[in-house]
Amino acid sequence: MNVCFRFLIVLSLAATCVAAPAADKKAAKKPKGISKEKLEALVKGLEANAQAWLKDEAVDEKIERQARRVVHDENSLTQLRIRLAVLQKPSGVYVAYRLLDPLQRADKELIRKVIASAKSTQRRVGTYMKMPPCPKGAVKLPGYQEGFDAEQMLRRLDAIQEKRQKKMDRERPVAKHNRAAYRLEQLVYRLLLLADETKHDNHAINMLVKAERMKLYSFIDMVGTLGNLAPKMEQERAEKIHKLILKLGTHLKWKAKSYLHPGKSVISPGGESTFFKQHAFPGIHLLNLANKLAKAAKAPAVKVPIREEIDAHIARHGQ
Repeated sequence: MNVCFRFLIVLSLAATCVAAPAADKKAAKKPKGISKEKLEALVKGLEANAQAWLKDEAVDEKIERQARRVVHDENSLTQLRIRLAVLQKPSGVYVAYRLLDPLQRADKELIRKVIASAKSTQRRVGTYMKMPPCPKGAVKLPGYQEGFDAEQMLRRLDAIQEKRQKKMDRERPVAKHNRAAYRLEQLVYRLLLLADETKHDNHAINMLVKAERMKLYSFIDMVGTLGNLAPKMEQERAEKIHKLILKLGTHLKWKAKSYLHPGKSVISPGGESTFFKQHAFPGIHLLNLANKLAKAAKAPAVKVPIREEIDAHIARHGQ
């Protein structure tokens, strides 16, 4: 009986010794990043899709799916940085977004190694474009003019419709670029926060403050992104960001502003095209964010005014 018992113990120990290294090896194994050859082929496919996108043609969805499934490691990041460095307008903003998007699922150590390339790429290919100038009166429909017969009027209308079409053909690519630039800007902002490092946090907060001061709607989306990441923050990090956001929110507590959305164009056939405007209360957004950060920072929450209170305050005291 004792012999059998000792034999079972030896077998159990042997199995443990074999299984433990195998388990450790499995736990330590990380997915291999995309190869140089596959990344080259993917970039070529994305550039072809970008050209189709610029022409309002259908893109190859297989390439789009491949881009979303990309995994990176330290070796593939070197090739990624090389590819990002050579992107140019107008197709670069489309390709850059798809190359950087998978990094949202990467470890923060990897994100830190590519974030400088991401920022420089966004500045190079993702800046917003102004709408082409529209000559006053050039595309306005004419009113009734005495002495014009029906045939003359129709010819004049046809000429104006042709001018309108040319005007919109010039403006649509600008609107499309700005939509893509907006998405890339928001992605780079999210990567800055996912990098989880003080210098990148500071850059992200500066982007948020700058967007608010320039009255850009990107400020609202940046607040939303930061709020989504707040619950997972460590206390020390949350405390630093909470202090800054609370200060800004308190400063803007009783303000109401119109924010320009650079990613949403309003194209006018017969007049100046512009960007969509959104009325908002920045203090509400910021103080709600401060309260989300307060939970991670273990700080007290603050009272957030409602819109009616802000409107009443503005009516009594002005902005």
